[in-house]
Amino acid sequence: MGYEYEKRYQLVKQLSDNYAVLAGDEATLNWVSYLDSLLHLELMTSKAFAYPVGLDRVVLMGTSLSDAPLWAERRAPFVIGNSCVLLEGVRMEYVPNVSQPPQLHREVFVEYNESEEELKPEVIAAVLGRESRNFRVVEPLVCPSLESIANFMLTDQLGRQDSQTQALVLSDSSREDTADLLVTSDTELPSRPYVLVASWGAVRLYRRSLLKSCMAIVTSWKDAARMEEPFVWQGIGSSGAVASLHAEMMDRTRVLSYEGDTLNGCVGVEKAMKQNHLLNDGRHGVWVDVAQTVEGAEKESAYAMLEVTRPGNLSSLDWTAIDPIDHEVEIKAATLNFRDVMRAMGRLKEEDLSLGLEFSGVNMASGRRVFGVAKHSLSTHCTPMYSFPTPEHLTDEEASTIPVVYLTVYFALFNKADMKKDQSILIHAGTGGVGMAAIAVAKKRGLKIFATCSTPKREFLKKTFALEDWQIGDSRSEAFVDTVLKATGGRGVDVVLNQLAGTLQTASLRCVAANGHFCEIGKYDIMQNNSIRQGLLAKNISFHCIDLLPLLCDPSNKPVWDSMLSQGFKRGEIVPLPV
Repeated sequence: MGYEYEKRYQLVKQLSDNYAVLAGDEATLNWVSYLDSLLHLELMTSKAFAYPVGLDRVVLMGTSLSDAPLWAERRAPFVIGNSCVLLEGVRMEYVPNVSQPPQLHREVFVEYNESEEELKPEVIAAVLGRESRNFRVVEPLVCPSLESIANFMLTDQLGRQDSQTQALVLSDSSREDTADLLVTSDTELPSRPYVLVASWGAVRLYRRSLLKSCMAIVTSWKDAARMEEPFVWQGIGSSGAVASLHAEMMDRTRVLSYEGDTLNGCVGVEKAMKQNHLLNDGRHGVWVDVAQTVEGAEKESAYAMLEVTRPGNLSSLDWTAIDPIDHEVEIKAATLNFRDVMRAMGRLKEEDLSLGLEFSGVNMASGRRVFGVAKHSLSTHCTPMYSFPTPEHLTDEEASTIPVVYLTVYFALFNKADMKKDQSILIHAGTGGVGMAAIAVAKKRGLKIFATCSTPKREFLKKTFALEDWQIGDSRSEAFVDTVLKATGGRGVDVVLNQLAGTLQTASLRCVAANGHFCEIGKYDIMQNNSIRQGLLAKNISFHCIDLLPLLCDPSNKPVWDSMLSQGFKRGEIVPLPV
């Protein structure tokens, strides 16, 4: 239902990263507004627009607001409160704060006529967008004009390609006889009784008429609300009213707008278009807004980074110019990780939507080849948070696969778990980047290896790392527990390198031997603030959360990473991932 942000919800007086001062009295305070104000400490200190999606629990240490303190503090990660209330396990989701260049539009009148003159594809796409935001493309599109129209519709913020919709179909053939609105380059008439709405050069627009020849005409919202059959809304401004009505009714009703001084036989009704304008000179068509290029916006630059301006719409991936003064490395190769895909698809509600993390390239000041870690590494240039000289025997592509996976392995296995020769380890997702790096290092260090993967990938592990069937478990079920316990005589392994979530994380904890270590490199359970079965840690088991990025951002840790990589190359442990 939402809040009414009146005075009782305006309690935040002062705010810092970890502390808030509230203002209020008995007249303005109630429990809802008070708790809401505590949440503002998390909401208003986020770098992106954030909203709460859940709490583990609310602890009330008092029953009366008269004694409630007018302050709140961040007591721990995911914990906000004061001497009266604790909000524990606060879970947030983020709306991406992505800068977008300004966009100008010009209004264009498009006549519903038959013309030999080609219309620009963006103009036709704008006309179609007034009729339906959902569209289907019948592949392949041979006609270049149709392909261009489809591409412009994909770039529309509201456009959505739907493989099932019949509302709007783009096809080189006129045989798509189930389409409500058909856009085709075929000169043959459709096989069913369609009405030719317009033709512009090679592009022909047909409407399958589903309307009665005689339709009621209304001129107001009051009359429109009573209508159950298709009708025409006539009058100045009716196009906006009809667009709103279609959005509210999810296109479950058919309403036509008609803007004109006279009904004149309702020109356009026979063509069944939703938006109809009649000009004073008698031309019948529709007004559309067509995006214009901002002067200077398309200026070419040798420095650019890849951004997704509308997460969830991959067509919004675009190159954005960057300032060369701010960057010190020219990138030669960069990696695409699963997390980048999830960010671009809008599946991760995070503050940070940068694409790319690992790179290799050339330091422009020294001319030396380097590889390392940087946000926005899917760019032409970057400023590393960490870099290391590239060995001569590695190509740029090979070097770019190394930093995150191998530093994660070294930090988890030897900094946190302090593994020694002949100890045992369970490596989940053995065919993933970290998994392959961990197996490579573990073999060189003389560790006893167990790994998991999906069934189709078992042969890859056997062929690449010479693992045997008894060492390989199933990563999609809890069957790996039996694999590990059977091979270790029920003892378990000294270390689990985990990135499985939910019940599979719990099952992995059952594989850890007494005095062992559980290294969590997955993010899902942590981001969801999920609980763990603490009884499984009773055998003096250490649980480590491994998050490398905050550590890489701290320059004081650079000697640690340098030592790890130097020793790794010296021992011959670091093997580039397959590229």
